[in-house]
Amino acid sequence: MTRTQKLALAGSGTLLVVLLVVAGYVFATSSSSSTGGSGPGSSAGSSSSPPTSGTPASLVALQRVSFSSGPDPARGWDTNVALVFQGSRAPRSTVHPGGPAGSYTLTFNQEIAVDPRVLSAANRAAAPYLVHLSWNSGAHAVTIRATAFTGGITPVSGTFQNRSTLRLVRQPTPVTSNNCLALTKPRPFMALTGISVASGTANVFEGGPFTIAARVPGVGEAITKVKVQSGPVRFTKGYALPSLPGPAEGLVAAWDTSPKDGSVICLVHIPVYFTHGE
Repeated sequence: MTRTQKLALAGSGTLLVVLLVVAGYVFATSSSSSTGGSGPGSSAGSSSSPPTSGTPASLVALQRVSFSSGPDPARGWDTNVALVFQGSRAPRSTVHPGGPAGSYTLTFNQEIAVDPRVLSAANRAAAPYLVHLSWNSGAHAVTIRATAFTGGITPVSGTFQNRSTLRLVRQPTPVTSNNCLALTKPRPFMALTGISVASGTANVFEGGPFTIAARVPGVGEAITKVKVQSGPVRFTKGYALPSLPGPAEGLVAAWDTSPKDGSVICLVHIPVYFTHGE
């Protein structure tokens, strides 16, 4: 064997040893990576991530409650209670009528958490809308109770984004506008206390005066006369509330009289709850 042949043979042997070492290193690295990525409790990029399977769903916290009232899209008048939850999605709610008249319980498709301070703030804001909220921690349910005008309510629940809502739809729709008079305040099915203010529009003969009456039929009534300019005008006017022995359901009415025969025209009437007397 020539010297050149011997050198070639030695070089081939050295190359084979290097290739075997590299192959062994690659195999060991691959096996370690596979074990770390597929073992129990691991996730891509980390072998120390906590397990995700079987973890209970987190409680969804109630952030606040908002209230509004207005005409129903179909018919009637809505008192709207919106439970606003933290995060971008509220749990789906289902309404269950039952118990005292005007009482409705909302259950949810997952557990919720209610801070007593949030509930207390909600009930302070709810009082003028004649509703009260309570929380059953064992059943994870919220009960919304109408505190007046409890008859003729249709409850409608819904969920949109981070809000679970309950609409208390009362029928029939109050007459808030009629020809020459319209009242935008007070709102129907709201609480009134002490001196109150009426707002609206008037188009009465020679500017009136027209009449605003706050009354509980058969119990008490207070009359206020309102003089405005001629033509369609907006007005705001304070009016007196009746003297009553205690809180009561009643109404605020406004009307004009015909210049021809003195009959009542343009009558509007707003159902309200007089809270004074408590």
